[in-house]
Amino acid sequence: MSELTLVQSFAEQIAALPPMRVDARVTALRHSLIDVSIDALLVTASSNIRYLTGFTGSAGIVVVTGQDMILVTDGRYTEQAADQLAASSAPCRLEITSTEQRSIVGSALVGTRRLGLEADHVTWSTQRRYAEEMVPRSRGLRDLRPRRTTAPDEG
Repeated sequence: MSELTLVQSFAEQIAALPPMRVDARVTALRHSLIDVSIDALLVTASSNIRYLTGFTGSAGIVVVTGQDMILVTDGRYTEQAADQLAASSAPCRLEITSTEQRSIVGSALVGTRRLGLEADHVTWSTQRRYAEEMVPRSRGLRDLRPRRTTAPDEG
């Protein structure tokens, strides 16, 4: 049997597998986020991205919130990502970009107070960058109002 035949046979076996159904996994993840008081989770490990979305590409990031899930990847994976998300029934939006990943992730995290990161897959410097740059800070209205400099009865 030639090497090409083995590769074709393996590809046929993979194609014959039933699609991965991941919707229950996402529901379970959202419940666990509530249990640990995390508003959103940033998934960066490719094995965990595949587990949650069915996406097998080598470049991607997933944001999971209580109401939304977004896979951000680049243009190399436009068709593959769309096909794999549909096949897996992942409750996930797809964003394709080569230059706006931070902006898309930042927009998805608006209002997030506690962001979960995959501790085994994120370096300390990356964690600090997320803490300083990517997690939008939402301040309450009282922080935006001008402060009085005199007591009400003095002014």
